Amino acid sequence: MEENPLPHFLELISSEKYPEIQNIIKDFFKKADEPVRENIYSMISNFMYFKEIAVSRKRETILAFRGDNGPKWYTRHYAVKAQDEMLERGLMKIEIGKRARRGEEKGISSIITATPKLESILRGINLKPFKVNPDTHPSVTVEKAPFNFEKIKKIGEKLKPPLSSEVLMRAFFQTEYLNKKYFSQIELGFDPEKIVPMESMSFEALREETKKGKINFMATNVFLTSMFSKEGGGRMYQRCHSFQNIKSGLRKLLTINSSPTVELDFSSMHVNSSYFICNKKNPYPDDAYYPVLENLSYLPFSEIDKAKENPEIRKAIKKLVIIGFNTPNMHSCIKAFNFNNREESRLLKESRIAPKEIYQTFVRINPGIREFFTSSSNKPHHVMFVESQIMREIMQDLDSKGILGVPLHDEIISKKEDKVKVYQTMKKSYQAITEQDINVKIE
Repeated sequence: MEENPLPHFLELISSEKYPEIQNIIKDFFKKADEPVRENIYSMISNFMYFKEIAVSRKRETILAFRGDNGPKWYTRHYAVKAQDEMLERGLMKIEIGKRARRGEEKGISSIITATPKLESILRGINLKPFKVNPDTHPSVTVEKAPFNFEKIKKIGEKLKPPLSSEVLMRAFFQTEYLNKKYFSQIELGFDPEKIVPMESMSFEALREETKKGKINFMATNVFLTSMFSKEGGGRMYQRCHSFQNIKSGLRKLLTINSSPTVELDFSSMHVNSSYFICNKKNPYPDDAYYPVLENLSYLPFSEIDKAKENPEIRKAIKKLVIIGFNTPNMHSCIKAFNFNNREESRLLKESRIAPKEIYQTFVRINPGIREFFTSSSNKPHHVMFVESQIMREIMQDLDSKGILGVPLHDEIISKKEDKVKVYQTMKKSYQAITEQDINVKIE
């Protein structure tokens, strides 16, 4: 017998995305606290896409009262207060303590369902493309706080190398310029023959296209924030649902100013940058992850060859290694990997590849960067700092050549017609900072 599809988990949605829903909040929830309204907004926004949603509701904070027309709960948590507000106004129903997805048998998720009353309200909405409001986002943050010129000296005292006040100033002016003069020229979209445009889409059509996995669920403009910690970092992120966090299948359908795009990806950039910081030569500069498979001594060659034919296994190994860079020890790395990457964890188990063996093998065949995995220093932040410098330099160079593109971690998305020039620019910028060569893949 076929299992029922599992409900979608509640996704937090930028408060800028749907002004139409903000109007509903104003009409129904004027007296609610701002954090409660934000949670209500996310729930109603999710109901635009799905009739049933899985939500979290802490068991120890729930007090059920008998004898009323429905359950009531008391809690200090804003998310649950928002659920109670929705219940009181008859906009949703709730089933408490339902399991929402496999692998969470001990979880306390509940299922919320839109009522006919809410469905009727949503039917009156026609959506418009979502744009980020630059006035509400900083160009640079330090420890999640907006960069402030007035406090630059005070910030400087807390910073650790390689970060400094001067570096922050340069990053601020670079990111400000790119946002105002470069990214502002870009309008993102999807191939209209494969993805239905959001313009004037009705609520019913939105749900139907969501079922098919063909929905434009991102901002159409680009405004990025360079996000630093006091120890480094600095990667450029769009701080709302954007092209950076849509599924890879949808990214392949992206357009820049209506032109089809291509992704250009640095090979093993995180590992190569680590070797640069340690002033060592990477023995596997073109691919740091397949060599892990080749050096798993307990697997017969036939199983290794079979695993190498499956690109998903390489992706799983890459995810585990990247987590290893950012966790203090092997136990923490494997725990984080298994919890946050259930499909990849299951794939490795089915392939008889143990996460512990991946971790230990990677460290063994990469002795030059062993300290990244045996020290709790700020080196992972340093790696991200180097990578963010490279990406900002690439964007500035592309701007000077009149070529449009957007950064995604260790890759650039550009128009297909510009891929050769972007390829050359990426290699040149990497070499200028690291004095090392690196492979760039065009996908």
